[in-house]
Amino acid sequence: MDLTALLTAALKHQASDLHLSAGMQPMLRVHGQMQAMDLPALDANAVAHLLAQASSAEQQQVLATALELDFALALPGLGRFRVNAFMQSRGTAAVFRCIPGEVPTLASLGVPAVAAELALSPRGLVLVTGRASPARWQPCSAIICVCGAAMSSPSKTLSSLCTAPARAW
Repeated sequence: MDLTALLTAALKHQASDLHLSAGMQPMLRVHGQMQAMDLPALDANAVAHLLAQASSAEQQQVLATALELDFALALPGLGRFRVNAFMQSRGTAAVFRCIPGEVPTLASLGVPAVAAELALSPRGLVLVTGRASPARWQPCSAIICVCGAAMSSPSKTLSSLCTAPARAW
């Protein structure tokens, strides 16, 4: 079994995640729902082999000693993925989160224009709530892009704003 083929299938089905776990079929999370792929269940060796296709020997050693590993994977022509690998009672397991190549605009997500206005307010707090899914993080990413585009100084970054010391109010 080839990891690239599994990730290609995940993207084709518009899955947010590909789940690999020993003793189970590969699973896709599509619109928040888990769906088994039409493939046989994976044994511990198969999951380890698939994970080895995405990770270095050093990363595999970290997984073996720390029992968990987080890393990023970029496959040219396919996309980027955030990977969480971990050990469980049945053996190795991993979740590959598909990271879109482009951040959607607020308009393309159907978010009202007032959200951008709120995000650019000098004071206040904007909360985007809900389960961990594209429905929550896509608007957050789009709002960050709106804020970044509106910054007056190229040396001022969102990171510097987030890590700046708190002012006395």
